[in-house]
Amino acid sequence: MFKLNRFKLDIEYPPQIIAEIGVNHDGKVKKALKMVDKANELGIKFVKFQNFKSENIVSKNLSKAPYQSKNTFNQDTQFSMLKKLELSENEFIIIKKYCDSKKMIFLSTPYDYSDLEFLIKINTKLIKISSSHSIEFDFVKCALDTNKSVILSTGMFNETEINKLSSVLKKHPNKKTCIMQCTSNYPADFIESNLNILSEYKRIFNSTLGFSDHTKNNISSIMSVAMGVRLIEKHFTLNTFDQGPDHSSSLDPNQMKEFISDINNAFLCLGSKVKKPSKEEKINLNYMRRSIFSSRFIPKGKKLTKQDICFKRPGNGISPNDLKLILGKEVKSNLNADLLLSLRNFK
Repeated sequence: MFKLNRFKLDIEYPPQIIAEIGVNHDGKVKKALKMVDKANELGIKFVKFQNFKSENIVSKNLSKAPYQSKNTFNQDTQFSMLKKLELSENEFIIIKKYCDSKKMIFLSTPYDYSDLEFLIKINTKLIKISSSHSIEFDFVKCALDTNKSVILSTGMFNETEINKLSSVLKKHPNKKTCIMQCTSNYPADFIESNLNILSEYKRIFNSTLGFSDHTKNNISSIMSVAMGVRLIEKHFTLNTFDQGPDHSSSLDPNQMKEFISDINNAFLCLGSKVKKPSKEEKINLNYMRRSIFSSRFIPKGKKLTKQDICFKRPGNGISPNDLKLILGKEVKSNLNADLLLSLRNFK
């Protein structure tokens, strides 16, 4: 079981939502804290950021990815765009302390070894390795060896790379891992979700299953709950019309409220592995099941035949399954047609 503080992430427990704030704070710590407050108001206990130093992760002349160009309306390079979205280490310390004061789980995605070391230094309990870094197996090993809780996202992976990742986890066992299915497109079409891979992940990895959902609707996440997912990451923003690489593929507070409701209701739909009538079914049972009735007048002393009976509602008499208990028995007295039979009617 993947357990973090009081949160149990197991098949028997409701899913937890990670509000992926990411860089939707637009490089402003006050906005980041406001987003933490909004997530807390919605009942979300996991908030995720991205800690990086632009000069360590991207060439200064690299152009923006197509989705980034689409969602930002300037001629920035990827480096200059990210530079505007950076938060300092001191600002992250402020954010983490604020999350701690709210009894929320602060987690972040490190982009470099130094970023990972910083998260360890400030005692971050949960580390998320992004899809683009989960393929860097030495980086993954370093995260696993911290013995922190680690989430590994698998966007852009192929089958060979998944098997290699599995081998890494076997050689560097960490019981507090979560493997997330992910499609690295922003936003992703729900038909790209490929949720059937979760059954393979369950077979290959001895880990909690998660889903990093970049789609614009709730269908994929709802379906993932039925497939065993108990940790769902969804991008979160205050305003989907803000300019930035991820705002348009995120959920605003009202959309997130609906998303949480749908996920909780999906979990409730799963019910129990024990088949038994629901409370309402118990009420309906007698109205819908059948009992044995007399189909015609039956005189005293006659031995009951199949021609003498029929099956009708309600179901509070002798069950059709128990016909053998009365078939061939002698009736004690005259029985009118359409009479609910009981064992007392027979010798």
